[in-house]
Amino acid sequence: MANTIESIRMSKRGDKPAETIYKRLHTDLGITKSFLKNFILPEWWDDEILESPSGFQEFQLYLLGNLGISLESWKGTKKLRYSQGSKVLFKKNAKQDIAKFTTGIQLAKSIAEKAIFSIGHNQRIPKDAQEVREFFKNKQIQLKLVLEYFANSNIPIIPIYGLPKQTSLPAAMVFRIDGKYAIAVGSRKRSPAQQAFHLLHELGHIAQGHISEKVGSYIDFSIEKDQEDELETEANKFAVEVFTGFSNFETHLFKAKDPKEFATECKTESKKIKVSPAFLALNFAWANPKDQLWPFVNKVLEHLEPKDALKQISNHFIQFFSKENVSEEYFEFLSKIAQV
Repeated sequence: MANTIESIRMSKRGDKPAETIYKRLHTDLGITKSFLKNFILPEWWDDEILESPSGFQEFQLYLLGNLGISLESWKGTKKLRYSQGSKVLFKKNAKQDIAKFTTGIQLAKSIAEKAIFSIGHNQRIPKDAQEVREFFKNKQIQLKLVLEYFANSNIPIIPIYGLPKQTSLPAAMVFRIDGKYAIAVGSRKRSPAQQAFHLLHELGHIAQGHISEKVGSYIDFSIEKDQEDELETEANKFAVEVFTGFSNFETHLFKAKDPKEFATECKTESKKIKVSPAFLALNFAWANPKDQLWPFVNKVLEHLEPKDALKQISNHFIQFFSKENVSEEYFEFLSKIAQV
């Protein structure tokens, strides 16, 4: 356990420990007091607890367990840091300030570690997209069925999109820990079809061996049609094949002027080829990225599906962590993260 020298020094100087500690967390890691109070610390937490060495240690343990902040880094005047882990793999063309995503990634990883530990039995990893399709038995693929597939395969789905909007989050992440996998969802998209595609894209990374034990994590800042990144292309083709049976499938429909009319076209085509009409609409925009069709397609989706994807994923997550498997306090923490 980290020493309490800093806490004792603050006491001798007459400083308010809480102010100094929160300032250090914000300076070193960009973590705000409100974020910690609203999501990381238990509801009963009182900052007066930080005035004693034992209280400061308790605070450190909460941040280690829920965020992965190293106990060792609290010693002396060292810069606070997250615990060292395995290598993280980012998509090759990621034009992002990776540092600003760190808090969300570390939070997801911390929950993933506990989720994987609680599984207690083997996961079922598919060898290819056709094996996944067999699970659905010719049903049109919807988010509800995709979540059932992950539950059946013992692969946890972790929602972190409920964090404050100013928290930068990747669209999705895969973690490999002790040979098992967990997926975290940061995308705040409310379309069930879009979130189902994201999940199957991440499953594609797993099934095709993109995350080795040495790599440990794969971070997708965004999920889009990307012909320059081989791993992303493979994961996209995997997801498309699960939805349609064909890895190179593209929707070829006449773009109606009215979103409702185009939604009707998608429904008609859906009956012919047995592919979800919402996916057909999404794939239409996906297959024609230069035409900037997303605003139109988003209006089309309003006629094809309810915008309840986040609710579905959060409820699925909370059912995975039963109160019998974790402490009441940790279940409270998970419920806050999932916004249930």
